[in-house]
Amino acid sequence: MIDLADQTSDLVTSKEARAGVGDSRALQRDAAAGRLVRIAHGAYVETGRWSSLLPSQRFVYRIAAAQRTAVRPLVFSHAAAAALWGLPWWGAPPGLVEVTDPAARSSRTHRLTRVHAQPLRDGDVVEHLGVRATVLGRTCADVLLDHPSLDATVVVDGALHAGETDPAGIAEFVEQRPAARAHARARRTLGFCEPGADSAGESVSRVLVHGFGFPAPVLQQPWRDTFGLIGFTDMWWPELGVIGEYDGDVKYLSDRWRRGRTPEQVVKDEKEREDRLRSLPEVRGFARWGTADLRSPERLRRILLAAGLEVGR
Repeated sequence: MIDLADQTSDLVTSKEARAGVGDSRALQRDAAAGRLVRIAHGAYVETGRWSSLLPSQRFVYRIAAAQRTAVRPLVFSHAAAAALWGLPWWGAPPGLVEVTDPAARSSRTHRLTRVHAQPLRDGDVVEHLGVRATVLGRTCADVLLDHPSLDATVVVDGALHAGETDPAGIAEFVEQRPAARAHARARRTLGFCEPGADSAGESVSRVLVHGFGFPAPVLQQPWRDTFGLIGFTDMWWPELGVIGEYDGDVKYLSDRWRRGRTPEQVVKDEKEREDRLRSLPEVRGFARWGTADLRSPERLRRILLAAGLEVGR
């Protein structure tokens, strides 16, 4: 596995320049000339490289910047640890890199980091990607306790989907946090999380469906016809005969989903797949939505109502 230093090998810092790797004043001049982007105090990346990165990748660079500019070792936690574990996040990642310091007297923020003054027990921390981070179960518990439920659902769904932890293990870490006023909310959110969600968009869709008062769907339902396996659908409401599919951009742009196909071929294959699903006698409605609909929930609600979903059924 490529460690964090290798992933961000083109990151340069003033701290390292002053130690003899380069000229810190040259970094400032290159930033002023537009050749470098200052991504954090004393940390720079080549402008073209930075502009090519996705928000999630930029967050990883900020984590690396925090590691390489710190005056003492850090333990990455919360959203930062979630990013290091490869867990999904909905929307833009947090602006600050979260770390946990049991020696801190109070939680505080610096230029680049948000320090959580919380205890760390044996088994809470592991070296991962060449840095110290909270273990997966503790990471999920921290997000459940200290971030909004929507963000926590996305992260925990992703962890459960990967099969590297389970609800009981996460719940144990939740209960270990002393005097956490958010315990009840964290337990409710954890109870809602499912391993069947295959993306952040699917997790957000499920949260919104629940908030609308629609019945809980079956996730990743397999479908077959006389020609064989059609595939798996994101959501299925058997009592109403409705299939729901979230179409994120990743389905058409990611190499993982395209498997060598062009975006045009993916669209064609999806149309053929939908036609086969609609032809099944038990399917009476079909809803398809995208990221823009999740950002305007009323649009999603109307799409689901038009497909045949009913509140309280």
